[in-house]
Amino acid sequence: MTTNIVLRKQYLIMIEKTPVNREVHSIDVPTMETLSADEYREFLENGGLFRIDELQILRSSCADYPIATSKKQFDIFISHLITMRQNLL
Repeated sequence: MTTNIVLRKQYLIMIEKTPVNREVHSIDVPTMETLSADEYREFLENGGLFRIDELQILRSSCADYPIATSKKQFDIFISHLITMRQNLL
């Protein structure tokens, strides 16, 4: 696996080539901490963490694993995120 580091729109994005030759994008913690609310929103809106695939399944943009396959699962996922919110700084 190879890793390249690219600076795009003031984000430090790491791009890794996986064995299946797929690009993986991520932001390191120090860079994420410096994003403004608007920059973070833009990162999310551009598929930074999640995407909806051609089968309308919510997937991780980074690892491509499914997160929710229905609106019911999506609602459960959101509820879980709200619960997790209390543990953030």
